[in-house]
Amino acid sequence: MIDDKKFDTEDWVEGVEDDGIKRMGEEFGIISLTKHRDSILMWSHYASSHTGFCIGFKSEKIFFSKNRFGAGGVVNYTSKFPEILPSEEYFRRTMKILYTKLDIWKYEDEYRLTKYQAANKTVKFTPDEVAEIIIGCSMSKSNIDSLLNICKANLPNIPIFKTVQEKYSFKLSFERVL
Repeated sequence: MIDDKKFDTEDWVEGVEDDGIKRMGEEFGIISLTKHRDSILMWSHYASSHTGFCIGFKSEKIFFSKNRFGAGGVVNYTSKFPEILPSEEYFRRTMKILYTKLDIWKYEDEYRLTKYQAANKTVKFTPDEVAEIIIGCSMSKSNIDSLLNICKANLPNIPIFKTVQEKYSFKLSFERVL
């Protein structure tokens, strides 16, 4: 391989990198979670500016269920892209890529669950895995009514909260709806 000049060209290196990243996106499913249900930034970024809702999970149920997910771990936040060595084992290289994020996202305090051959698949959670539903403070009345009807029919014993922006503060609080 050392004598093969193709390994020295920038085009070959970029092609291998692009192909590897594309393949990873096609092969791995990722569920991203955080323990910070009161983060205004998280609600702004991931719940359509507080118009969506959040599902709180029972961690022990989803993290330790057999054969549900392949791997799980905290995200490593760094200012540098991880060094990926061709000599490293495939699993180690993959974990570096899947569990590394730019340090400006550190406030997310993210935990990821990943599974091989699960890209673009829907994960169905059972009612006993759900701890709570939290409604964004800017969700429309009609969407709230629809969500409450769905929850009453499918998750009758799960507490439902609505976020409230505290007056004169950059904090969210929670009011029990059901």
